[in-house]
Amino acid sequence: MAHSNCCGGYTPYKKDIPKEVMNAFKEAMEGLVGVGYEPLCYASQVVEGTNYCFFCNATLVIAEPMTYPAFVEVYKPLEGRACITHISKANH
Repeated sequence: MAHSNCCGGYTPYKKDIPKEVMNAFKEAMEGLVGVGYEPLCYASQVVEGTNYCFFCNATLVIAEPMTYPAFVEVYKPLEGRACITHISKANH
């Protein structure tokens, strides 16, 4: 699985998401409303901190929910809170 927004020093995607990686994802998602994201796998890139790219099932939180694939990019600094840096719908 390749993604043009998540290239350049990223690891291959991994299905087993360790607790500390999932914690960074959850921390970045706090307060996000309107769409729910379920990470299926992730890639990482060590920088001054860590960049993560999560491949997710995204679900619009509406009366008739719609699900689609999406990439969620998260930056976790060495100190401080993780934050979302980019979200994009995956091309089919």
